[in-house]
Amino acid sequence: MSNSPTSRSPRSNPKSFIPKTNGLAAPRNSNHASRTPPLWCRVHYHGIGEGLGSSEANFRTALDVAGQRQDELWIAGMADIHKYQTERNAARLRLVKSDTKSLVFQLDCATDTALYDQPLTLELTPPAAWGGSSITITREGGIPVATERDPDAERDLLRFEVPPVSGAYAVRIAE
Repeated sequence: MSNSPTSRSPRSNPKSFIPKTNGLAAPRNSNHASRTPPLWCRVHYHGIGEGLGSSEANFRTALDVAGQRQDELWIAGMADIHKYQTERNAARLRLVKSDTKSLVFQLDCATDTALYDQPLTLELTPPAAWGGSSITITREGGIPVATERDPDAERDLLRFEVPPVSGAYAVRIAE
């Protein structure tokens, strides 16, 4: 369904990630000309120094590149990466209801909230009939969810973060 949400990336603005030593992650401004799908990248260094896995100069260059692109990357430690991947793989989305001005979906997360706390990033392509209207998303209880439109997407695309907790979300054309 084109108007159902899909779980795709960690953090708002899908980002690639480089662990400090990152479902769903993608380059924020991935090659938009070819619309490259989201990518994951894990970089691990063991043995930094002359004669080891990586020279100090190469390691520092990699850090400089990551630092220069920090706004486009999710840089996280292995524990947060594991949490996110586990949450993403254990999450399911189900369309509950849809009409001309709204839709409701259910997010089911099978992870233990005491252990897993990384927000999941969802992307939603609203129905074409909504034609770029202002849209609001709320959690159960009417709690607003911060949403952004991807200005670089080929189609109307909303991106938002949700906690890894089961619950219903309502998407509506703002009146």
